[in-house]
Amino acid sequence: MKYRGKLGISVGVFDSTRNKATSSVPDLSLAMAEFQHSTRQHIQVGESLFSVMPFTNTACIWARYPLSKALDKSKSRFALILIGVFLFSFFALFSYQRMILGVKMIFPIRWRLVILFGFAGGFPLVVVKQSGWDYLHQKYLSRIRETHDETERALKAFDVRFTQMRGLLETKINLWVKNLQYDTPTAKETAQKRLKKIYERFECSHINLYDGNGKITWNALPENTNKKNRGQRFMGGLVRNIVAKLNNEEKDVPMDMATMALETFSGSENPIINLIRNMSTIMYFGVQEDQNWLFLKTLTGNDGRTTHAVFFYWQSNQMESVYLKHYLLSAQRNLPGTILYAVNTENRSWDFPKKFKFAKRLNRFISDLKLRQTTTYGELSLGTKKYLVTGVKPKELSQILLIAIQSDEPINQEIKLLVNRLWLFSLTSVAISLFLGLILSQRFLLPINQLSEGVGAIQRRDFNHRIPPGEPDELGKLSETFNKVMEGLIDLEVGRIVQESLFPVNEHKVGEFRLYGMTKSATELGGDYFDLQPLSDGRVLILIGDVSGHGVPAALVMAMAKALVERECESSPSPERVLSTLHRIFFKTLKRLRMMTCFMALLDPLRNVVIASNAGHNYPYLFRKSEAPRSLEVRSFPLGSKKNIFFTSETVEIKPGDRILFYTDGLVEAKVGQEPVGYDRMVENIRPLLEDDPRRSCEKIFSWHRALCGDGPQEDDITVALLTRQSA
Repeated sequence: MKYRGKLGISVGVFDSTRNKATSSVPDLSLAMAEFQHSTRQHIQVGESLFSVMPFTNTACIWARYPLSKALDKSKSRFALILIGVFLFSFFALFSYQRMILGVKMIFPIRWRLVILFGFAGGFPLVVVKQSGWDYLHQKYLSRIRETHDETERALKAFDVRFTQMRGLLETKINLWVKNLQYDTPTAKETAQKRLKKIYERFECSHINLYDGNGKITWNALPENTNKKNRGQRFMGGLVRNIVAKLNNEEKDVPMDMATMALETFSGSENPIINLIRNMSTIMYFGVQEDQNWLFLKTLTGNDGRTTHAVFFYWQSNQMESVYLKHYLLSAQRNLPGTILYAVNTENRSWDFPKKFKFAKRLNRFISDLKLRQTTTYGELSLGTKKYLVTGVKPKELSQILLIAIQSDEPINQEIKLLVNRLWLFSLTSVAISLFLGLILSQRFLLPINQLSEGVGAIQRRDFNHRIPPGEPDELGKLSETFNKVMEGLIDLEVGRIVQESLFPVNEHKVGEFRLYGMTKSATELGGDYFDLQPLSDGRVLILIGDVSGHGVPAALVMAMAKALVERECESSPSPERVLSTLHRIFFKTLKRLRMMTCFMALLDPLRNVVIASNAGHNYPYLFRKSEAPRSLEVRSFPLGSKKNIFFTSETVEIKPGDRILFYTDGLVEAKVGQEPVGYDRMVENIRPLLEDDPRRSCEKIFSWHRALCGDGPQEDDITVALLTRQSA
């Protein structure tokens, strides 16, 4: 039977018992013969491309497509040549008008670059693309076939290892039941525990222990199970014969149903001898639909006589499931980029792994694999990703289909690498590019150089520098914007100078105590704030805070906090009272648009104590000789974060030689590579840097931090303040 479509595709059914070679379908017999010895779905014979799919044991469906039509790219090549000629003419005309005639065109700079470099490099790239078209396509198909072949060999090797697993299982069970006895109460208890562990560890269907008379004395099934014990009636007489044979007993043991069944299916006149010969090995035993693996082991007493026999049973699909659970994932790890999937042909609930993400999409492929007698290849799409699917019918795993899924990304990467190499042939465009470079230097590089000089002026903090206005294009607008930015930077510089004047610059001394702080902003205007306010009664108010955000808004909030603290210091303040006042004004004024963390400490040099209160700020650390550093954990919420906040205080004694480090989060959250500095690293590295002189200590801390994090851009403001008491 044959059908020919309008596109030149011929479709038909070929039956090897009836069809003969005919002239109406050239090369069909050769294609069928090639298909019998190949695992490929598509076969090239002569000038035709055949696709074959098995239909029955003797028949298959075939489709033929003329190779000349399949690989004919002449029309696409002709269209590509026309596009190349058009683009070349367009670029030549545009270049002539712009460069030779001097026609003024207000054209975006990005399109100028596209047109000029397209003219210089586009034409050679078209030639390279045309020459490598067919090669890359054939290379891609070849790599897919190679991937399928390699995966097929790996799946078949995994199937062969099933017999090796049974041998390993035999060795392990023999070790577990070695020297096992059942003739004393202690031996019985030991044997039952050992057999129970074997049942659980090796996932047996059931285990039966028989005495010399063929009666079951113990089995591993749970007590509440309703499963019938098949060996109780069938294997009892068989055990009596085995025990009698091993003990060389001359008494006549009657022939039972088990012995007769073994003789019928094994074809042996003495199946007992065969069982004894294969004892301690895993044997296959099947009766109709009941397919099992069987392991027999006998137990002897102190006198050397056989007293009991134990049978281990696995259903056929259960033995295969044990193999898959223990070895499929390890086999997958040996195949990078490959996902292995095992399908049970009898019961899909035994598929492994369960809840496989590709399971539903593979249903059609699994149906095709069941019909085929050879390896099956396919493709699977999941979103934008494409996967290659290889399926085999194992010989050892009788009820399993093995499927391997691989992404085609490695093949695509290989093809991309070849594409990149092909682009190297476009170096012929270098000469044209050099010529265009001379034009670009006049039209584009001069404004870019002026912008570069402007950036250098910013680095020198020369904010009076200006760029000459250019043509009314992107570069001209960029020059105009740059000049406006420089005017804004002058204002920021003034703001920075004013903000720096708000910070205390000198070290403060009172009795045995010395105070000093330093700050380094991430931008021109920072959001960190610290202050040292001497009070009229000789106490000193220490304050460190961090306003959310950067720039002008954060700087204004900081200045407002400075003014409020100055006002509160005119009375005799307490830390919690000052924080309450700041919070009330911040919440009312800023409406939660800005918040501020703040830690406030009141130093009393007469009592040698610090009264501390906190508003959501990082806990300061107390460094004391011969003791581990500890944080001053006073908890509360940031200023302006919620309506009702209550602040508490804690009194800390300051002993001779003590140091208290106040800091903002920029010190610990700065990145070292991809990881933050962290509190533990900060405490460990800063402790050796602390001394009685707080200024030198702060300078050492900043030097350590810069060396640790590098000279890259600073992500956040960093402020450090240190309180020291002179060592005894």
